[in-house]
Amino acid sequence: DVDSLERISTDYAAAIAKQPALVSRADVVKEKITLLALVNMVFERPSSERTLSFEDIATKTKMPLEQVELIIMRALSLGLIKGSMDEVEQTVDVT
Repeated sequence: DVDSLERISTDYAAAIAKQPALVSRADVVKEKITLLALVNMVFERPSSERTLSFEDIATKTKMPLEQVELIIMRALSLGLIKGSMDEVEQTVDVT
């Protein structure tokens, strides 16, 4: 989860900084963990309750509210989730 990644990144910052491969791929790892948190959030809910607010997603993924739409679009484009997004209502309905 996102909290664990942040904790590990902080606890082992010096060791991570010595590994160029880890430093160069840190953004990719963060994106994957964020996408995993979103998918996990979807499947923790009953199938009849899969309308998620951007605010709930931002809280769970530790992302700024302004970036939630991009994370949802990324998850949809990768086929990790299927559904529709309502930017006005700031919700996503996962089918």
